[in-house]
Amino acid sequence: MSSDDGRTFRLETARVVNEIAQGLRTLDAGVGWFSDLAPTRQQEVLQEAASYAMQAHITTADGRAGVARSGVKPTANPSVMICMDPPRYGFASLPAAGHVKYSSRRSLCALVLGLSATGGNSGGLSARSG
Repeated sequence: MSSDDGRTFRLETARVVNEIAQGLRTLDAGVGWFSDLAPTRQQEVLQEAASYAMQAHITTADGRAGVARSGVKPTANPSVMICMDPPRYGFASLPAAGHVKYSSRRSLCALVLGLSATGGNSGGLSARSG
């Protein structure tokens, strides 16, 4: 992948996350977009979205709201990590084999994208554009 391809994909990811945060795209549509990506791209999205959550300084309340919005079980590893005080962002690096335990990468995406509409001090995550 060229650096231009990587930059283009990061911009697309930022656009999708921002559209969800602004209510221009539904969470289901964002999860659908994510589900159509290759596994390596899905991992990139999870890492990028985790970075947005970290930059937004999400709170435990933001984490709980994102978990509720995503429909992911509150006892799933990523949910627990996001709801800790302070939140843990390593959920994006959980091994792919472990994703089955909390009902798939698709659910993890819903959780991370769910934070985009509820997380951070600004009322939503703001994805950087480059």
